[in-house]
Amino acid sequence: MTRIDLPSVTEYQRLQCQLFTEHVYETSEKLYKKRGAGKEEKIKADILNGKLAECMVFNFMESTGDKPTPPDFAIYKKKRKSFDADLVSNKEKIHVKSCLADSPYSWLFQKTDPLIVELPEDEILVLCVISEIDSYGYVCKLNEVTLGEPEVFQLRHTKAAIYERDFKTES
Repeated sequence: MTRIDLPSVTEYQRLQCQLFTEHVYETSEKLYKKRGAGKEEKIKADILNGKLAECMVFNFMESTGDKPTPPDFAIYKKKRKSFDADLVSNKEKIHVKSCLADSPYSWLFQKTDPLIVELPEDEILVLCVISEIDSYGYVCKLNEVTLGEPEVFQLRHTKAAIYERDFKTES
């Protein structure tokens, strides 16, 4: 597992992420609430931070000379939503997860997510910690982290969690 410093998003990317958040919320409100995601403000914040994290990882990869696929800003209907990788580079599938720096640094997954069910060894996970000052991420494989129960009891029936405190990193 390697820790990386994530660059900020461009103003254009920030605006794309904000617009995406508003539109995806409209198409997925019932699904998020069914999963126990909570209030509108929290759901929108989670969507926004997830998309910002994808852009930051994309920017990081490009800065290293890599050529990843760009973040997907399409709005899909319920039947077309998927657990596919967020980015693809050099035929590697990259899944991006985010949390805020002022949270307990945890990343949540749907228990039905094929990434959790199948634990593919050839896919990469980037666990991002979003901050106004210095965002960073952990690049790893799923077998390098511990999946556990969420600390929030109400989420335990549908989610699995990874906590930053449960792993060590290399720089």
